[in-house]
Amino acid sequence: MFEYLSHHSVILVSGPQRSGTTIAAKMIAADTGHRYIDEDDYGPHNKAAWFNLITDSKNVVIQCPAMCRYVHCVRAFVVMMLRPLADIIASQERIGWGANEAIELARYENASPPIAAVKYDFWRNHQRPAIDTWLEVEYESLRGHPLWIDKRERAEFTARQTERIA
Repeated sequence: MFEYLSHHSVILVSGPQRSGTTIAAKMIAADTGHRYIDEDDYGPHNKAAWFNLITDSKNVVIQCPAMCRYVHCVRAFVVMMLRPLADIIASQERIGWGANEAIELARYENASPPIAAVKYDFWRNHQRPAIDTWLEVEYESLRGHPLWIDKRERAEFTARQTERIA
């Protein structure tokens, strides 16, 4: 599905939290043969570590929803995950993510919730026009990938959607 992206050395997968950045980044890494780097590997709010990782790495797919505000400031191929706001908000509520919204909103001047709408607006109006190489991916379009797990089977997963609740 994403093999054609393999010639890009650094691929950033971003968007609002709960928009599918984790699974999309894993799919892209699997299809391109690039190394997958999760935001927890560099610290989701550690901008300096994120910038250094982009500068010093080759053949990587970096999952980075918390760094969405800055994807237009670096040289990389950017994948923006698109998912309906209602689905994102429902997912955030399911895992109790709400306390993190203030941290995200602080990165955007005069922003008010929901953060997903703020990120999509900023992407359309400021970032997308400033980035040379980008791709928008609808969350549901991932359904045909071999790594896709149907919603029924994800019902008891943790917030990362990669392991079941113990």
